[in-house]
Amino acid sequence: MRRNGHQELTERFIEFYRNYYREEIGRLAQQYPNKKRSLYIDYDDLYHFDRDLADDYLAQPDQIQEYAEEALRIYDLPADVKLGNAHVRIKNLPSTINSLSVHDNHIGKLVAIKGIISKADDKSVSITDAALECQRCGTMNYIPQETSEFQEPQDCQGCQREGPFKTNLDQSEFIDRQRFVLHSTETDLANGDEPLKIRVFAEDDLVGVSAGNYVTVNGVLHIEQKNSDKKQFEPLLDAVSITSTDESSPSFGPPEHDSMGMDTFLEVATSTLPGIPETALEPGTKAKLITPFIEALGWNKFDNEEWRFEYTDSKTEKRVDYALFAEDSESPAVVVEAKHIGKGLNEGEPQIYDYLRIFSADYGVVTNGKSYRIYRNYPEKKPERVAEIELHEVVSAGILDELRPSAFERTSNTEDGSQVSEPAYNIDTSEADQGAEDGTEPDSDIDPKERIQSIINQLEADHENGVPLESAVEQITDRGMDESKVTELIDSLAMKGSIYYVAKDQIKTT
Repeated sequence: MRRNGHQELTERFIEFYRNYYREEIGRLAQQYPNKKRSLYIDYDDLYHFDRDLADDYLAQPDQIQEYAEEALRIYDLPADVKLGNAHVRIKNLPSTINSLSVHDNHIGKLVAIKGIISKADDKSVSITDAALECQRCGTMNYIPQETSEFQEPQDCQGCQREGPFKTNLDQSEFIDRQRFVLHSTETDLANGDEPLKIRVFAEDDLVGVSAGNYVTVNGVLHIEQKNSDKKQFEPLLDAVSITSTDESSPSFGPPEHDSMGMDTFLEVATSTLPGIPETALEPGTKAKLITPFIEALGWNKFDNEEWRFEYTDSKTEKRVDYALFAEDSESPAVVVEAKHIGKGLNEGEPQIYDYLRIFSADYGVVTNGKSYRIYRNYPEKKPERVAEIELHEVVSAGILDELRPSAFERTSNTEDGSQVSEPAYNIDTSEADQGAEDGTEPDSDIDPKERIQSIINQLEADHENGVPLESAVEQITDRGMDESKVTELIDSLAMKGSIYYVAKDQIKTT
């Protein structure tokens, strides 16, 4: 390091802020701490201002970060504005690393790693400064929590006795934390190479990333001893800043959800598919094909209550890649098991049956991004596969309507009193309930598909080996439904698995 003086380095950063980031600091001061908590600086700006200082930031990031943030705290601001816990987050480092070796001399340095988030834990809250009240004399003892184990004072600062102490939550300080796993760059994944895989720790306003996001993480690289084998160590990254590889925005708060629609998804996926080799890895398949497919169904990946990655059952510790929840539901409506682009789906079938049972989901999907197997869970019988479609069929496949959030918006009671999800189909029923043979007024609330299935079931009494399709269509149209609509709904029921063909022109209910 060229300079050794603490004060000199702090003053150098203040000068840098005045020359390059005066307006940004002004906006931070106006929005701190509720809307903004960090000042983002570009490495190129620092390099142009002071090359040695920029090099020092890469080589000794922990120490230089302290000087940068102290300079921000004492920067010239109105007397009533304080940036006491604001962060300085550097971005756009000169290069990224794609592999790690102890011989690379990266340990303790500031590095950039570009990749895909393959797993992201839920946000947790940790205490950073504990206010511990002595239960003997009432003195408040303030203890920084700098290790993984909770620290208490040996003796009370007031009565000099050994407590006992109680944590005062109102006077203690807390911080949001999140862990996630980053796989190597998009280029590596597209080539099917073995990826760099590293655990990342994020804090405060960096918390909120989701699996499937392409990001560049700038952070300080450390190594940690494995609990299982004390001789082995693994790398970990303390994030300093996180930026999207698609957008330069440093914010990872939930943006407005805008589903692309299935037509657009098919167009994008079809153009993307040729560039993904059969040897591509699962995180790449998820990010490029499977996550966009689920979004095209209408699910919002930025809603943590609706869309949950790597959802785990607390009892069995079984984990499904995606769990999709209807509003106010305690169990998933749909669970999705992902496979990489070149892998068959047979291996995922036993898994999805397990997930349907364990999570009590209504539907399950196994997919590698090109093929999609869809499974239905039933209250009184075993789950079963109800459809298999290919990528080019996603726009026309009626079964996908049953996987959309709108299909789980209302519920109905079964005979045993339990509630079952009832799809909210977008079907015109204006002509559907006219002309019942018994002369009674039909129930306009009955779903057309349910009515068709009921009619076919009644006809089976006279057709033991299956109802002739032509006869079924005729009977149903005689009750007021349009023939083309009847044919469409019968095809949808067959794809759903509610009816099946025993011969080319003969059908039965399941």
